[in-house]
This record gives sequence, structure tokens and C-alpha cells, in this order.
Amino acid sequence: METVDILGVEYDFVRNADPVEYPIMDIRDAMGYAEVNGKRIIIGELIPEVGGAEDISEAVDETMRHEIIHGFVYESGLYFPSVEEEERIVTWIARMFPRLLRSFRQIGCSGDERKKQNVQKE
Repeated sequence: METVDILGVEYDFVRNADPVEYPIMDIRDAMGYAEVNGKRIIIGELIPEVGGAEDISEAVDETMRHEIIHGFVYESGLYFPSVEEEERIVTWIARMFPRLLRSFRQIGCSGDERKKQNVQKE
């Protein structure tokens, strides 16, 4: 099983989850969810309705970012006054992350540069 490290905590990462095995996705009408107490991130199998594979690929990527961010929120101890507020902020970060990363890389503050320098020194 695939795992993802979230602030030092290993989360199981399930892709293309079967709704029979994970019925909560149908109940929540969700493309994915973060089970923070069980340390699992579940991503459902997304079937394109309109558009092509690129649209579905974008939706899957954003869903994965969204659920991972929920894990970071939980593990860092952040508190939101309501579920709706947390969803709003998590959704915004998940949607904007590619743009944020592009801007960070553009001016050299993404952290990627230090990793490359450390690898080259070794």
C-alpha cells in the first residue's frame, strides 16, 4: 500500500477506492476524504462526465492535494471555527498550490533549490 508522510505521520494512501469498500464516499458524495483518526487518505475512482482525460486528471490531482492538506491541518493542530471554514481554506490552498509553487520556483524560494544543492554536495 502506498503511504504519504504528513508532518512525520505515515498515512495510508488509497487511490481508485471502491465505494463498496469505502461507503462513506457515497454518503458524503465525495471524490475523496481524509480519515485523520485512522491515518488514511482515500481517493475514489473518478469517471469523466464532460471533457477529457485532462479534466479528470486535474480533478484527481486537486482532490489528492485537498485531502493531503486536511491531513496537514489535523497533524499541525490547526483549528477552524467550522467545517465550512476549513473546507473553504483547504480548497483554496489545493486549487492555488500549482500557482504558488510556480511563483516560488520563479524566484527561487520553493525549497527545491536547497535540496538540489545538498544532493550535489554529497
